[in-house]
Amino acid sequence: MLTKSFNLTVVLLVVFSSMSFAQDGKWSVALKSSYFGDQSDESYCMTSIDDPFLRGFYVRYSLRPDFALQFVTESLNGKTSEKAGEELNIQASLSTLVYPIKVWKFSPYVTYGLIWVQSNRNNESKSNSELNFQTGIGTDIALLGNLICSAEAKIYSDGWNYLGWGPSFGFGYKF
Repeated sequence: MLTKSFNLTVVLLVVFSSMSFAQDGKWSVALKSSYFGDQSDESYCMTSIDDPFLRGFYVRYSLRPDFALQFVTESLNGKTSEKAGEELNIQASLSTLVYPIKVWKFSPYVTYGLIWVQSNRNNESKSNSELNFQTGIGTDIALLGNLICSAEAKIYSDGWNYLGWGPSFGFGYKF
């Protein structure tokens, strides 16, 4: 399943990079990897996977030089501490990014948005789905030409309870 997700991500990256409308300097796409540091309380966690590394991609559109919208999709599949446990977890988020300053090759930002999580534990016929909030900080780093690197840290909440935190790293292309 993870290989299929990676292949789909590569295909989407190629498709987005070949689109002619993307040549206006407002679009960027990147492959992304995250780690989810879950809260220990099982009743308020987004995943039960023991080693939660997510892989996926993001597509970002800059409405203005200091404001962007971002769509992220990531997935993880792994073993849980439950007896003979395994979980498939798919996450999609829509968030806003505000860039208050730009310093040399660094563009720090503040982000806030919604994250949708769907998980299926132990190949059950029923999946769990939930909608949560995320907020965080990050930076885009301009590399060579249009290549970019992004790093961020986010905190997740369901509105009342802390669900966990997660750092992420992305590598992509800005059109």
